[in-house]
Amino acid sequence: MNVLKLLSFIIFTVSIISCDFIDDKLTLKNKSMNEFYLGLVYFQNEKDSLGEMLHYNEISKDTIQVLALLNRYWGSITDNATNKSYLKLILTNRNIVDSLHQDNLALHESEIIYNLKNQGNCIERNYTFENLDEKNWQITYPDDGFEKCTPSEVGQ
Repeated sequence: MNVLKLLSFIIFTVSIISCDFIDDKLTLKNKSMNEFYLGLVYFQNEKDSLGEMLHYNEISKDTIQVLALLNRYWGSITDNATNKSYLKLILTNRNIVDSLHQDNLALHESEIIYNLKNQGNCIERNYTFENLDEKNWQITYPDDGFEKCTPSEVGQ
């Protein structure tokens, strides 16, 4: 019986140690009465035309939303980041995305965000890691000066 308890304890301890915890330092404060879908895309530098979708989420009106990523994911991004690396926050109107998704259920909402981005039908803002450090990793909409999307910058 003691062997079973010891084995259970060891398995539990190893499971906890091997867990990849969530990094929740990046937040978006939506001070508007608009609801969005958010796409968070990482770019290695200006020549990186595809980017890498890191996070996709719904943003409710007048709320603070944590943009959580696994620690190992943040680690790989920050390890490979340069002073030219940046995150692009893309906000699209929730009603538009929902209606397009109903019309084409084969597309995931993140694919719809890319399509709307390529059409210039969203708003966006770029942040370097230095910018985010200065802002204590809190992004505020609309105060941060989001601009209309530039078509075809993000790959499909």
